[in-house]
Amino acid sequence: MSALPTPEHINLLLKKGKHTVLLSALPSTTFLDLASLLLTALKSRALTSIDGATVPDDAEDVEFAVLKNKRDPEAGWVPAEAAEVEDKGGKRKGPGKKNAGGAVESLKDAGLVDGSLIAFRFRRGRDEEGEATAEHDLGWNVVLPSYEDELE
Repeated sequence: MSALPTPEHINLLLKKGKHTVLLSALPSTTFLDLASLLLTALKSRALTSIDGATVPDDAEDVEFAVLKNKRDPEAGWVPAEAAEVEDKGGKRKGPGKKNAGGAVESLKDAGLVDGSLIAFRFRRGRDEEGEATAEHDLGWNVVLPSYEDELE
């Protein structure tokens, strides 16, 4: 695992189904590194599956999504690499406009701050060319609690 959290770290709530994993990471952390942290955390708890999906061994088999609208979680999710970042003036910037590479590479590039929600899912397998395939037909499968939920 990485070093202990410092004041520069941000706390992220990673969601899959009704499960939430709390991870701390630096804003400069890449999504691939975040996937490694997630897999390490899940395996440290001896989890082999979560919400019916097998926990992979390879960090490249993890996909992330961020909220389309941070103020309205019901608006859905967008893949992290396509995230639009809101600047200080309230204007939306397209994916990767903050870095020269043209892609969202870090948590900061995706506009994530302390307490941000991130959906995750695992790729289902490999195609003929060895490329990982995702569970696109299943969506992001995130259950957010609401005040209307009944206590059991």
